[in-house]
Amino acid sequence: MNIYRALGSIHANFLKNGDLHTTVMHNTYDKFAKNSSAEDVAFMNYGYHSLDVSEESPVLDPKDEIHRYPIQLYHKAVSGIDLEGKALLEVGSGRGGGANTIKKYLNVESIVGIDLSGEAVNLANRDFGGEGIQFEEGNAYSLPFDDNSFDVVLNVESSHCYTQFGNFLSEVQRVLRPGGHFMYTDFRITKDIMNVRNHLNATDLEIVLYEDISSNVVKALDLDTYRRLEMMERTNFSPMEKKKLYYMSGVKGTAMYRDFVLGVRTYYRYILKKTG
Repeated sequence: MNIYRALGSIHANFLKNGDLHTTVMHNTYDKFAKNSSAEDVAFMNYGYHSLDVSEESPVLDPKDEIHRYPIQLYHKAVSGIDLEGKALLEVGSGRGGGANTIKKYLNVESIVGIDLSGEAVNLANRDFGGEGIQFEEGNAYSLPFDDNSFDVVLNVESSHCYTQFGNFLSEVQRVLRPGGHFMYTDFRITKDIMNVRNHLNATDLEIVLYEDISSNVVKALDLDTYRRLEMMERTNFSPMEKKKLYYMSGVKGTAMYRDFVLGVRTYYRYILKKTG
């Protein structure tokens, strides 16, 4: 892509997305989706590993074992409620691996994934779309669904990219059915963690559970470092882009990893319920 086409793409996406940060993230993830294999980027989260020997690990198909730690984060994110027979929306579904694993292992009736990246949506539908699971392009600040459409809304390691977090929460509340749940996990710089709580308290959603899972995420990164390094080596990126990807990967030695270890960043999990 030459410089004029690149600038044209940024301008078009800026008009659609409404702010520069969201536009940059949109373009970055679109490029990542185009230049990586489906296996490598089916899951983009930092993963989860239990530190409690009494907590059972999910039994996975052998072909899914390579993604055990990211899959375990999805299982953790939705634990605490029964998904059987439920209609679930994942906001920020990426390349679709998380939505697919929920459909495969957790008996949800139907699942829709929505993502800002049209390229990721196309590839998710190609790799995982089918009966009871589909993916659509859309913006978290204006969800393209009717009121009271879903029993569960899921958001995994995506909201830290949102510049309009309050608008996103309003949309979550709107599309949830009464009695429905918002299952939410992500990370923030620890000194800003109360900003998240304040936004949640400003909604009519009831906080059912809050959990700090930073240590579990660090353990998963410890166990998954080599796979992540190998994945980055396979990408068709420039040295500058690989440097940025290395930082984002959270592997040992990165500032992101150290932030979790030292408590500079907190990785948390919430369950909220729509009571009205």
